[in-house]
Amino acid sequence: MFRKTGQLIPLSVQNLVDCSRTQGNLGCYLGNTYFALQYVKENGGLESEATYPYEGKEGSCRYHPDNSTASIAGIEFVPKNEHALMNAVATLGP
Repeated sequence: MFRKTGQLIPLSVQNLVDCSRTQGNLGCYLGNTYFALQYVKENGGLESEATYPYEGKEGSCRYHPDNSTASIAGIEFVPKNEHALMNAVATLGP
């Protein structure tokens, strides 16, 4: 997103808290990065903090695809070492 716009836009944590249960996250109780990324990929994006602000509690999902700020085309796992990370950034991008 930064490469596209030149600006860092805060993404909505609340969007993930409210909407990613189907992928395996448990609202405010428990979640993981992979399930969050799956949600964003499967639903066509994630809203910004400005359009879906943080509330500090789980609520019903109010995601609106028209307000999507970021999306994911794919997910790649990289081994936990510096060389693999450098190679992934060089070949896949950040």
